[in-house]
Amino acid sequence: MILRSVFWLLPLIGWSCGKTELAEIPTFISIVTTEFAVGVGQGTDHQLISEVWTYADSQLIGAYAVPSQWPLLGQERIRLDIFAGIRENGQATSPVVYPLLSAWSTDIAARPGETITLSPVFSYAKTIRFALVEDFETSNSFRHDLAGDSLTMFSVSEINAIEGKSARACLQQDHPNLEVASNFSYSDLPANGTPVFLELSMPLTRH
Repeated sequence: MILRSVFWLLPLIGWSCGKTELAEIPTFISIVTTEFAVGVGQGTDHQLISEVWTYADSQLIGAYAVPSQWPLLGQERIRLDIFAGIRENGQATSPVVYPLLSAWSTDIAARPGETITLSPVFSYAKTIRFALVEDFETSNSFRHDLAGDSLTMFSVSEINAIEGKSARACLQQDHPNLEVASNFSYSDLPANGTPVFLELSMPLTRH
């Protein structure tokens, strides 16, 4: 009985060693930051991209925070398609691929055990239409005061501007509300389920 037990254990030990020797060493992908290329008439180049949704050879491998580093298996050339991710409606529990931006793609040669640093450059998809671009450089479309408080109206200013000029409003304890609107409506927005997004770049400062 002892000899039979030893005989059956030997193949198991040999299989286990072979499995360890054949373990695949990953290439590590590092994305420290992303860039955004904006075209003429498309507004600011500020984008809050929180994750990158990554496909390797058309297979989803994960959504990773920016910045981050992760392992990627493969021994030869690998096609990466990277999509910009946002938090829909600003909610941390709603990470989604931002459908207005095109994917960034590249081919890499696997380097097992090494790190490859990438800097994806995103831009608006060619099919995107802009119903309104208000950068407050030469105009202010939001002149209609719905709150009825002239002290909280938008003014165009270079103070704490994101770039060039921005709309500025100062709220105080006695004047806590800002509610403004444009004096025109949008009648050509899609009604067939096509996504519509309102982008705001809005830093807040306290005095």
